[in-house]
Amino acid sequence: MNLSKIILSVFQEFGIPTTGSQKKRKFYSEIAVDRIYVEGILFELETRLGVILDEEDNYQIQSPLDIIRSFENKLSKIPARPNLTHLRRRGQAFQRLQA
Repeated sequence: MNLSKIILSVFQEFGIPTTGSQKKRKFYSEIAVDRIYVEGILFELETRLGVILDEEDNYQIQSPLDIIRSFENKLSKIPARPNLTHLRRRGQAFQRLQA
């Protein structure tokens, strides 16, 4: 599952609208939630994505769009895991040559 689908599904589960300009609405004033509710959203996303945001990022989050950008930013800094399938195939071919 890709990043967007995971984030959108979590927002949907928590009842947070993310379509159009609604994703720019501010937590606490325009979306009636408290800090613990937002922390729950962050926890769920961190768990599903396997990434933990820095505390300073958490305190700067004011809207659903901020959450999306924070996770995109954090995930873009993590190097992609290499696809090792081609290396396994080469190893198998090499073993056949040695036999």
